[in-house]
Order: sequence, then structure tokens, then C-alpha cells
Amino acid sequence: MKTYNKATLIGFFGQDPKFIETEKSKLTTFSLAITERDAEGKDVPEWHEVVTFGKSADYVRDYFKKGAFALVEGRIRSRKWTDQDGNNRLSKTIIANRVLHMERKAAESHAEPEAADGESLDDVPF
Repeated sequence: MKTYNKATLIGFFGQDPKFIETEKSKLTTFSLAITERDAEGKDVPEWHEVVTFGKSADYVRDYFKKGAFALVEGRIRSRKWTDQDGNNRLSKTIIANRVLHMERKAAESHAEPEAADGESLDDVPF
């Protein structure tokens, strides 16, 4: 039986991407905030750590900043580790193969236009 590992997230960059380049590879890391509603109807941010490699890393470094609204597609990678106090931990990271800019709703990002002379556009005869 085949299995399938794919994640698709739409959210906001929590900080500017961190770019790392070595002799063999380059990557960016960043957090993506996804807002979910709790049982009481309050918005609660859910944070996801994301990594991109190669040309995707270049693209994310050059075109995304803190607050950018983006779609991220990739796979989930789990890592088990032991912290300083000896506690077993599990972390999950999204290994992204696609990161795209998303447009915000027109009402959020678009101010009502004004005529050049400050008059209302309702007064313009066309």
C-alpha cells in the first residue's frame, strides 16, 4: 500500500527568511503563521517551521519578508531529539518545494480611490 505525504499551507511569514549557503547547498528557513479558531471562536495562531532548498531558497530569500502572505506546498518531516534536560522531543518541519505569493482580500489591501484634486470620484462625469 502506498502512502502520501503532502502539506499545503496558506499563511503569513513570521519573520524575514534566514538564508544559509554552504559549499554543497543553500536553504532558507522561516516560520509561517496559520490562524485557526478555537472552541470559543477566538483566533489562535498555529506556527509551522518551513525549509526550502536550492532555487526555491534563492526565490524565498529575494522575494519574501516578514508579514508576506504565501501559499506553501511540500512534505512534513518529523525529527525526534532529546533536549538538555533529557526529555524526548518531536518536532515537525515543512520541507517546501513550492512557495507562492498570495493576494490579500481586496477590502484588506485596497483603499477607496480618490480623485487627484481631492474630490469624490462620485463627482467624476463618467
